[in-house]
Order: sequence, then C-alpha cells, then structure tokens
Amino acid sequence: MVVGEKTAKSGFILIVTKLSTRLVDLVAIIILARILVPSDFGLVAIASSIVTILETALELPIHQILVRLPEQRKSHYDTAFTLGALRGLILSFIALCLAFPISFLYDDNRLVPLVCCFGIGPAFRSLSSPKLAHYHKNLSFSRDVKIDILSKIIAFILSISMALCTDSYWAMPVGAVGCAISIAALSYVFAPYRPTFSLAEMPTFIKFVKFSSASQIISAVNWQSERLILGKLQSPNSVGLFTTANDVAVIVVNSIFSPLGAPLLAAFSHQIGDRAKFRQSYQTAANATAMIGLPILVGQSLVADLLIRIILGENFLGSVWLFQWLSLSLIPTVFVIPSSPALIAFDEMHLLVKRHAIEFCIKLPILIIGLVEFGFYGLIAARLISEIVINIYLAFAIQTIIALPIHTQLLSAWRSIISAFLMAATVLFAKYGLIEKSNMVPALAELVFLVVLGTVIYIVSSLSLWMLAGRPTGAEAAIFNFLEKSYRRLPQFARYENMLRHRKVISVEVRNDDINFDDLKVLLPAKGNRRRRWRLGD
Repeated sequence: MVVGEKTAKSGFILIVTKLSTRLVDLVAIIILARILVPSDFGLVAIASSIVTILETALELPIHQILVRLPEQRKSHYDTAFTLGALRGLILSFIALCLAFPISFLYDDNRLVPLVCCFGIGPAFRSLSSPKLAHYHKNLSFSRDVKIDILSKIIAFILSISMALCTDSYWAMPVGAVGCAISIAALSYVFAPYRPTFSLAEMPTFIKFVKFSSASQIISAVNWQSERLILGKLQSPNSVGLFTTANDVAVIVVNSIFSPLGAPLLAAFSHQIGDRAKFRQSYQTAANATAMIGLPILVGQSLVADLLIRIILGENFLGSVWLFQWLSLSLIPTVFVIPSSPALIAFDEMHLLVKRHAIEFCIKLPILIIGLVEFGFYGLIAARLISEIVINIYLAFAIQTIIALPIHTQLLSAWRSIISAFLMAATVLFAKYGLIEKSNMVPALAELVFLVVLGTVIYIVSSLSLWMLAGRPTGAEAAIFNFLEKSYRRLPQFARYENMLRHRKVISVEVRNDDINFDDLKVLLPAKGNRRRRWRLGD
C-alpha cells in the first residue's frame, strides 16, 4: 500500500475513533448540563484553563521527534520517557504552587482543590509509553484507537457516576483525571515498554524541544487567554455560557482534524525528497480539510438554536448567538490545518514560533480592549481578526518552503466555498420559509431534516462543480478513487468480476468448432438454461 493510501486509511480510522470518543463527551455534556448550572461550568473552566496553559506550555513533542527519526532505538525511548516523567513532575509542582494565587486572583477558594486536581492529569499523561511512536512511524494507529475509546468510556462512567451521586461540579475533574490515568496505563498494555531513566539521546531532542517549547507556550496563552480574561471581567455564569458554547462548537471539527496531525506528519516525512509530490499531497490535504470543515461550521451556525436547545437545554439558550459566531470564527482555520505538520516535517519549527507570536501580538490587545468595551462581541472580533492574519502568514510560509503559490492555495477550495453558500441558502429558506410557518415541527425532527437537506445539497453541489471543472486531481478525486477501490473490494463486486472473466473465456472457446455443448456445460460455473441460451446465442 502506498504512503498516500496508508495516510488516508490511518486518518479515516483516527477520525472515526475521535468522533466516537467525542460522541461520548457530547453525551456527558448533555447529561451534566441537566444536572449542573452554567456557573459550575464556568468555575471548572477557569481551573482547567490554568492547567491547560501549563500543560501546553510544557508540552514536549516527544512522539513527533521519534517519528521523524530514521531509526528508533531503545535509548531513544528511554530518553523520551525520562523527559516525559520530568515534565510531568514539574507541571504538577507548578500547578500546586499556583493554586492559591489563582484563588486570590479570582476571589474563589474553590479553585485551590480544583487546580490541584486538574494538575494530576498531565503528570500521568506524560508517563505514557513512548513505544507508541514506533507504530506511528509505520502509520499504524490501531493501538491509539483502543486506548482512546477505553479511556473515554472509563472517564464517562466516573464523571456521570460522580454527578448523579453528588450533583457536584467535581464530576468534571474526576472524569478528566480518570481519563489521564487510563491513557497512561493502557499505553503499556498495547505498546509494551520497560521504563528506564536515561538522557543518553538528549542532543537528538534538544533542538526540536527548544523551538517547540517556545511555540507551545505562546500557543497556550493564545488559546486559553479568552477564558482567563473573561473569567476576570465577567461572572462565572458568563464564563460558563462561553465555555459550553465554545466546547460544543469545536467538538466536531476537533474530532475530525486533530487526529490528522500524526498521519500527515508521517506521510510528509516520507515525501520531503520529492517537492512536487509533497506539493500535491499538501494541496490535496488542504482541499480535503476545507471541503469537510466548511459545511460543518457553516451548518452548525445555521441550526445553533436547535443544537443548544437539544444538547444543553433551556438554561443555556442565552449562548445561541455566541455559538453561531464562534462556529463562523473557526472557518479560517480549516484552510491551513495541514500547514503545521508540513512545517514540522521540514524542520521549520521557527516558523511555527513566529506564527504563534504574531497571533499573540494581534489577538491579546484586541481581546482585552474588546472585552472591556464590547463584551462577547469584542472576543469574537479578536478571534476572527487573528485567525485571518495567521491564515495569510501560513500561506506565505508554505509558499516559502514548498514553492506553492499563494493564489493556488487561496483558489483551490473555490468549489467547497460555492457549495457551502448554496447549502446555507437552501437551509435558511427551508428553516425560515417553510418550517417556521407551520410551527408544528418538533425541534429534533427539524434538526434532522435540516442536517440531511444541507448534507445532500452540499454533496450534490460539490460533485457537480467537480465534474464541470473536468474532474481535476484533488480531494474530490482522492475520495472518489478511495470509494471506487473500496467498492471493488466488496465480495459482490468480486463475484461479478469473476463472472465476467469466465464469460470472456467461454465466449472465445465457443468460436472453436471442436468444443461441443457438453464441454461448454462443464466449463460454465453457474447453473441454468439462461446462461446456456446466452452462450448459444453469442
């Protein structure tokens, strides 16, 4: 199997797995939203954001480094494990030290135990088996699938049980810590490795870690600054509305695209020596992310009121408009998702550092001023402006390293953009022109109808535009070829193809006068006079 096919297969498996685990998260949110109140979500969001910043800032790209190595040895695994263990200890210690200052800053003593509890999770995740990188390099992710599914199920059971027994916000940190411990334990079950403390291969890691650490620190502040600043300027109830709306808005997109980083990095690493092939692979990946991400983000913004009412309940209806704009603000991101694996594959980590630094310099001032003057509208504006600027920067960075012109990157997704507009127009007409006039359709039935309608319109539009454009190479062609190959592997198609092969052989032999009817009957694999008459007529 070629690298592109293995990448597509691995990505598909990881996406299905992530969607399954996110579905578990979604069910948990639905249940917790009916047990807890928005202020509970806001309080937990502040504590988890602090630890998330620490975890992201101290993130070590251990698996990425191991995947990029031409050869993985036991000494590499030992060094990776040692660095992970040190990172976990430092992270937990910093979280403990920050617990009291954070409680004073937000004037809430409940944050002390929450921050300490959330600080345990990253420490356990850091102890995961580095041997998983061996399977990642070979584009084998079946072990990750099992680990993710089992750990999410364990976390779900712990979280919901805690919520039902106590009606307390502690259900969320307990589930998070349980998930982290499960991931660490299961990694050694599916990727056996005997831990050994060693820093023998530290020079191999140090250069990569230096740039990655700087990038991760700035990225963590960029992503979590919204919740932290909002928590200082607004009430816990407002933070809870924002947190839940944002979590639901990103749940599908993250489920689809976050698993693609590992297979894309592995695939790009195999194609560094062939720039033309690399450009084609990158363009196909970028087209695919835009083709999938656009209808999801546009679609969920169109049915935001139905989603919030069904998923979160009446207590969270105040976040409907926020959910709509948060969904739309993520649109620029889907065009440049493959850029990070591409930059890492070419060892251009300094460009990622610049990317996060530019986002920090643009987003933070607008965010602070916008929240003070305009509230949530300022937050949305900060996110939109920063995402657009970063999109442009990454397009120039990709042009620099693989010579892919800017206009080619910008215009490659035109079919997806037009199809998304057609889908939006159809859904809006159906929703406000037809359904609301009757005022008799249940919310769930309306949501299902609109989702199915929008999906059909988008697929038909995309397919029609692709065929009108002459079926060019790209995401549509890759998906079409994948479906065709999958169909050819079906048993029914194999039997049909085998039948055609027999028909061809027999039709040649019928033309030989030496073959009599009895010989022909023996050669025919199937029964009946129907095929016998067909052969005689032929």
